[in-house]
Amino acid sequence: MARSAATDICPTAQIKNHTGYLLLLPYIDQQPMYNAIDFRFATGQADWRSRGGGQRQLQIEGKKLEVLRCPSDANFDDPHSYGWQNMYTIHNSSRVSYGFVHRHHEYAIYRCYGMDYAWYKTPFGKNGAAKLSDINDGAAQTMLLIETPFRKWSRAYGPYLQAYTHTHNILPRQYGINYDYRGSGRPYAWGPGSRHNGGCHILFGDGRVTFVNESTDRGLTNALTTIEGREAVEIPNSF
Repeated sequence: MARSAATDICPTAQIKNHTGYLLLLPYIDQQPMYNAIDFRFATGQADWRSRGGGQRQLQIEGKKLEVLRCPSDANFDDPHSYGWQNMYTIHNSSRVSYGFVHRHHEYAIYRCYGMDYAWYKTPFGKNGAAKLSDINDGAAQTMLLIETPFRKWSRAYGPYLQAYTHTHNILPRQYGINYDYRGSGRPYAWGPGSRHNGGCHILFGDGRVTFVNESTDRGLTNALTTIEGREAVEIPNSF
């Protein structure tokens, strides 16, 4: 989404529904796909109040990037489309296995990232993200991305490569790892986890990828989500 630099407010008329994955494309050898996107316009049509609008960019629909997909996870409902006009509207989009770590969902965050002063602020938030210099807890002790399975309690739940929808972000603080929602064997909308036995992978700010056990103390994993929580954390060699 676009924001006003003067007010840090997300103007509803300028919602673009772009994802962070699209901005990563030049850095993962996908410059042609990046060049095909017209960032002046939306890449999706989801909107909270079901008023419609947005836009589709057919040139990127249906494309999968294996580098963003865990080979242990079986393909599920992919490419995915949801035609009703609401916060889940999306067309011919591919799922990804690694979600941006947020502190909470939209129901509990009322300000854009630059005006979010919560002590447990995470590297990513509503319409914004931290610079590496903002991560006062240390990049090596802060999660950026966390694994999440393709199939959750509802097939509408993301995240997706091409466009942002309501359940795009992943919330380890709220759900822990591999939280079993209502005995379904699958996590809820924003839940981290994987189809590996016993845990999932996490990408830290220093570029390190670590497998974290689902039984790891929640106090430790919660502390690793914050950028300046000032928690005293000792990270073991193995989780």
